Amino acid sequence: THNKRIITTADYCEIADFTFFELSSMVGGVSFTVTADRVRGEYPYDCIFNALVIGDRIFLKADTASRAVVEYARREGLKVVPVKQGYPACTTLALGDRAAVTADRGMAEALRGEGLDVTLIEDGGIILPPYEYGFIGGASGIYGKTVYFLGDVHTHPSADRIIRAAEAAGFSCESLSDEPLSDLGGIVFYEG
Repeated sequence: THNKRIITTADYCEIADFTFFELSSMVGGVSFTVTADRVRGEYPYDCIFNALVIGDRIFLKADTASRAVVEYARREGLKVVPVKQGYPACTTLALGDRAAVTADRGMAEALRGEGLDVTLIEDGGIILPPYEYGFIGGASGIYGKTVYFLGDVHTHPSADRIIRAAEAAGFSCESLSDEPLSDLGGIVFYEG
């Protein structure tokens, strides 16, 4: 999502039509781009909409991203920054337009190449069954100047670094439970 634009598949609209109806009725100005793309359970077909927008840049894996995402980015004047990571939004917690947190070294390099202040954290500490671990972007979301975590940020082995990076960028941190962090795909907030 970006600027209240949601890009999704026709298949998903059919499966979750109630979700899109509710979202449309509750949130003013939300709009949808519906594609004929097919999302499947295996890589790279599970990450075609996974892109990370930070300021006027969009980080994406060009050979896996949906053409609709790339076309939207160009229409919106976003600089497309190609990365090797197929899940840039999952692997990265963007802290405004100038800072980010990630455990992915390739993403860290790409982000630094765009002038961002990057805090590199340890792998692990985030649950994503059946995988060995999940990612910080998939275990968090931002509303206003607060970073919300799906679980307790203090359970992560790099908790101090994550909290310091957030605070340095002007954000406070809020854990939504006392459970370990869980990668549920991230949190997206919309205002009505």
